[in-house]
Amino acid sequence: MKQIVLITFFFTGLLLPAQVGINTTDPRGTLDIVGVANSLTTIDGVIAPRLTRAQLTAKGNILYGTNQIGAIIYVTDISGGDTSSQRINITQIGYYYFDGALWQFIQGDD
Repeated sequence: MKQIVLITFFFTGLLLPAQVGINTTDPRGTLDIVGVANSLTTIDGVIAPRLTRAQLTAKGNILYGTNQIGAIIYVTDISGGDTSSQRINITQIGYYYFDGALWQFIQGDD
């Protein structure tokens, strides 16, 4: 009997779509993060993974592929590593996204 109940709960979980909400009980998307705007002591924001160009170089050229299209990182240092292959555009500190072939700098308005 325990096995039937366990199997039922397991397969029921596979059929339910999941949404994750942070600071909300009613997520409006796959991931919905609601800031605490009226709190002067709460720090709001999302921090992308922070890597140096050397760390990204050490990961090689085959780890990131088409399954990682849209991945975002923040490059904190460009003194090490290289600008070959996927990293050809990593020439300054800042945010980058992966387009399936190369890391592209996310440019803001100056």
